[in-house]
Amino acid sequence: MSALKMDTELSIILSLTRRLPVVRGMKLIAAYLAKWYLRKPRREVESTVLGYQMFLNPHELVERELLFWPQLFDWREISFLKNTLKPGDVFLDLGSNVGGYSLAMASAVGESGRVVSVDADPYSATRLQSVISANGIKQVRVVNVGLADRKASELTFTPQICGNRGGGSFLTPHNEASIRVECITLTGLLARYPEICSIRAAKLDLEGFEYRVLMSFFGEQRQTLWPKVLLVERGAALLPQAGGDVNELIAGKGYRLAFAHGENFLWELR
Repeated sequence: MSALKMDTELSIILSLTRRLPVVRGMKLIAAYLAKWYLRKPRREVESTVLGYQMFLNPHELVERELLFWPQLFDWREISFLKNTLKPGDVFLDLGSNVGGYSLAMASAVGESGRVVSVDADPYSATRLQSVISANGIKQVRVVNVGLADRKASELTFTPQICGNRGGGSFLTPHNEASIRVECITLTGLLARYPEICSIRAAKLDLEGFEYRVLMSFFGEQRQTLWPKVLLVERGAALLPQAGGDVNELIAGKGYRLAFAHGENFLWELR
């Protein structure tokens, strides 16, 4: 990818937003400054984020957060996971988007560990793979497939192309942007990596498919392969279509709720 340098205006704004302390209300200040910058069309830029060179589109929701306020991006969840993971551990980033979590955890597990990053949207998977390749990151594997509860299936995926590619789902109504995507189970994903014999932590942000994927996984895999820590998104809007409540499922498998932050719930296996 060709490097696109920042303009002076963006450089000044980032010198402010990236220095904001991790306290309540700071994200609102950063978001206001970002909105002012985006008062007109802006190009993709290259920037150092989480210690890696990334190519970010400021008009995309997650990419904008990583560009303007990486220190505030899901800081509670990321801090907990980074303190949990050790060199050599395995982290699954299921619904990785452009890799905010994957890159943060890559440094935590080190080159002796493994991060498996999965996203159904070719856009997100391609952008993350570009970052991995450009930075020579050895411990991250990017997989462009959908995760479901059926083996070797193909489902219609509808990307959210207006500002939040991370909001694409198999559950939203189809439109002209919908595509057919290969889907596998979580067990099928792990079969591609037979060297993985334990999983320290996993994040599931699957836009309503979290319940289906985990229900299948828990039924197929021995408990020794269950992640010790699970971070799941439980989107209220898609709950009626989800097939079940993912939090009730996880609690019933012996996990303890560590904390909740918005729609994110972090669980530890007792």
